[in-house]
Amino acid sequence: MKPDYLKIIFVGIPAGFIAWCILIFPSAYIARFFNVGEYWFHISLFLTLIPMFVYFIFCIKHPIKAGAAIITDPKYFEPRKEEYHCEICGNKIDRIIKAKIWHGSIFSRNSICCQNCHDKKAYGSYRITFFIILFQVCFGIILIAINPEDTSGWILINLSLVTFFSILLLLPHECGHVLIARTLGEKVPFVFIGMGKTVFIAKFCNICWEFRSIPFGGTTVPLITNHLKYRRNRFLITLGGPLINLIVIVCFLLYYPVDYLFTGTFTNQFGVSSAFFLANLIELGYNLLPIKVNTSTGKIPSDGYNLLSLIFMKEDIVRSQVEENNMLL
Repeated sequence: MKPDYLKIIFVGIPAGFIAWCILIFPSAYIARFFNVGEYWFHISLFLTLIPMFVYFIFCIKHPIKAGAAIITDPKYFEPRKEEYHCEICGNKIDRIIKAKIWHGSIFSRNSICCQNCHDKKAYGSYRITFFIILFQVCFGIILIAINPEDTSGWILINLSLVTFFSILLLLPHECGHVLIARTLGEKVPFVFIGMGKTVFIAKFCNICWEFRSIPFGGTTVPLITNHLKYRRNRFLITLGGPLINLIVIVCFLLYYPVDYLFTGTFTNQFGVSSAFFLANLIELGYNLLPIKVNTSTGKIPSDGYNLLSLIFMKEDIVRSQVEENNMLL
């Protein structure tokens, strides 16, 4: 049983924003009390980081109590029950393998549900995330209109730009995997962009590009058919995605001042270059984390998880993977 880091992050972002909205007012009084009124915003961020740090540590140490544990077996909840019903709509789930587990937040428990209810709840949670980002932008515009010289409004808008660029980076990241696979002579039949229901499918360069409704995450499916080259080619193909982010980061570091790239998002102006740089930096770091992202279609391993698992992958598993790939050709 492992902590669901994606859920912890998605719950932590709005929780942190709410905490900041609450602490921003006492922070102004604290700053005035210590005669450092111009640093009220920095004090509010510091005070917000304290409960957020405690929240992340608690979720990692006690994932079950926080409702942020990755549990894939529905029998974990009802080990003696032969029939399963969706705890959301009440409909009977005819086979246990069709049962899904909805991972509750820190305020609700995990529950067994059908595929339809799981998808609806997933869309709802991501929709809430988008509304929070939209509210963040609107609130930032209001703060800028009140005082254009204040940095707080620009920070909110620039942080929203980071999220927007992270979504746009999904496609070039997957293209990095495809480019390395084609260079090594391996076939790539499918590339999935996003999660959830399929919006449209495009055929390009003999690859089926499937774009889904939730713009988070992506998967490239290479077919490696040479047993002797499986580990090496798989390792290089997996590195292809993070390599795109790394190339962008290096180019920005060579062209822009380092101070601006790390602080441009927190100034009283549009920090487009800084936001794009930070988005690539976050994407690189997150993709190299050795975790599995829990989705309605199953667990999707990160690039870091794939790289690490290749080192410890047994020979019989390698052979079975190669045989399956040859059968799919």
